[in-house]
Amino acid sequence: MITNQVTLDTLQEAAENKTPILLSGSNVGIGFQTTIAAIEGQHLIIKNLIPPEHISKLVESKKFTIQLQMLRMECLKIHSDGDHIIFPLANLDEIEDNRGAKRFFFDTDDVVIELTNPYDKTTLLKKHIIDLSSTGVSIKSPIKSKLYDPGTRFEGMNIIVNGKSYNKANGEVVYSRKFLDIKGKYYYQIGLRSVSYTHLRAHETSLHLVCRLLLEKSTR
Repeated sequence: MITNQVTLDTLQEAAENKTPILLSGSNVGIGFQTTIAAIEGQHLIIKNLIPPEHISKLVESKKFTIQLQMLRMECLKIHSDGDHIIFPLANLDEIEDNRGAKRFFFDTDDVVIELTNPYDKTTLLKKHIIDLSSTGVSIKSPIKSKLYDPGTRFEGMNIIVNGKSYNKANGEVVYSRKFLDIKGKYYYQIGLRSVSYTHLRAHETSLHLVCRLLLEKSTR
C-alpha cells in the first residue's frame, strides 16, 4: 500500500496532466506507453493500449512494472476489464530510480539533441528528446543501431531548445530499450548519462542549465 504522499501526488498529477507512463512485463521485451485514467482506492486505472499480439506474453509475466518520472513501481499481478488495466497499489514495491534527479518530459519537436557520430567523428545526428535532467537525457530512435549500444560515448552533446543551442556536454549510453509510444509507433529509447572528462558535478553541466531554464519557463 502506498503511504508516501509524494508518490500519491506524483500519480495524481500524472493522471490530471495525462503524462505518459511506461508499462512493462517480465515476459515481454518491450515497454508500452500509456496514461493513468484514474486512481480508485488502491488501484491505478490505466488505459489499455497493448496491441493484441503482445497481450498473451504480457499477462503471463511474473512481474509488472510502471515507470513514471523518478518513480518505479512493481507488482506481481494485474487485471483488465478490456478497456483498462488495473494496477494494484497494495502489496507493491516502490523502487527509487537511481537517476535520482527530477526529469522533464517532452512531446514536441522543439527540444532536440545533436550528437556527433563517434565512429566517423563528422556526421551529425539529430534526435528528439523524450526527457532530460541534470544527470542525463533520453532520446528516441526508430531503429536499433550499434551507435546506441551501452558504453558508447558521445563528445559534445548539444541540446537545442526552441532553436537555441546550449553549452555542450559529453555523454555515455547506459541503456537502449524498445517501446511502443502512445501513438502506436515503435521506437528505441536510449538513455545517455552526462559525463565529463574533467569530472564536473551534475549541477555544473549544461543539462542542468536546460532543466533550470525549462523549470523557470513552466512556472511563469
